Amino acid sequence: MKLTTKRLILRDLIKEDIKFLPNLINDLEVSKYLAIVPHPYGKKEAKWFVEHCKEEAKKKSRESYELGIVFKENNELIGCIGLTKVNMWDGKATLGYWLGKKYWRRGVMYEACQEILKFAF
Repeated sequence: MKLTTKRLILRDLIKEDIKFLPNLINDLEVSKYLAIVPHPYGKKEAKWFVEHCKEEAKKKSRESYELGIVFKENNELIGCIGLTKVNMWDGKATLGYWLGKKYWRRGVMYEACQEILKFAF
């Protein structure tokens, strides 16, 4: 799955993202509000997360959309955004997101949230 904005691509996670995840998430300012992220976060945890997201994406009736956030210009992972606990019947889902600290205060998450909510509704 792939969603695009003026500056961003929101897409399913890929194997190449594993190398970026530990550097982005190991900052406690980033991970302290995430429910189930271990600290320290290493390559093993990153690999598990990417594989888990790939399995969720294969489901016919998808209940989770965990998408990587990348800048169009370089396709490098900078964070994630997702809809989880998607319930089509009730029209509900949980929105969650995180962003590498060096990308804060650039309007990235505002842009990403607008796009994923447009997709959701």
